[in-house]
Amino acid sequence: MDPGVRRATLFTGHLSAANLRLYERLGYVGERPMIIESPDTANA
Repeated sequence: MDPGVRRATLFTGHLSAANLRLYERLGYVGERPMIIESPDTANA
């Protein structure tokens, strides 16, 4: 990442738990979990 960049946003889902742990170990901090319904399950 460019040295002048102070912030980056990562979008991932709960199925990426191992990746989320890796990012946390590297210093990334979770911000605001969001629940987004997929079109397949929205009207189930």
